[in-house]
Amino acid sequence: MPQQSYYAPLVVDIADGTQILNTTTETILFPDYQFAANDPLIRPGTAIRIQCYFDVSFVITTPGTLTMRVRWGGVGGTALAATGAYAPDPTAALANRSGKLEALIVVRSVGTAGSMFAMGTWQMNDFDDASATTLQGNLAMGSFGSAGANTPAVVASLDTTTAKALSVTATFSVATATTQITGHNRIIESLQ
Repeated sequence: MPQQSYYAPLVVDIADGTQILNTTTETILFPDYQFAANDPLIRPGTAIRIQCYFDVSFVITTPGTLTMRVRWGGVGGTALAATGAYAPDPTAALANRSGKLEALIVVRSVGTAGSMFAMGTWQMNDFDDASATTLQGNLAMGSFGSAGANTPAVVASLDTTTAKALSVTATFSVATATTQITGHNRIIESLQ
């Protein structure tokens, strides 16, 4: 018999996240979503979908790169999924370019050493086409896994018996003014 299922929004943000500006410190893009200790939503077979929409700006001469992650346990927690290091076009400043990150997390096991499998997709409105290598690297980020672009793997040793935050973070490689990212819309859904 088929299993009954439902889709339940866990959070829908109605305000922008705090802007991340001129820093190389990995920072939470949206407020953490907190799961309780032994949360009934976290059980084998649970699927959680995160959709995030944002805008990002880079300077022209030293734009650096941007890496985004989905973490279990807050900004210092375990990375469930990570994009590669996105490199913008270095020949023009990019102001308020739109982007999207979507990740699907499936709980494989629970307990003090639980496991989850996460993969995602990533879209940006600009790519560095100055070299074939950089262009290929950026395009390869269309899908990403636990260890970055094109590297999916089960993430183990995740404690589901204590309260944990689910976080979306961003990290720039340079702190050049006015390198920034602002999260605008985020939806986290339980796909049961």
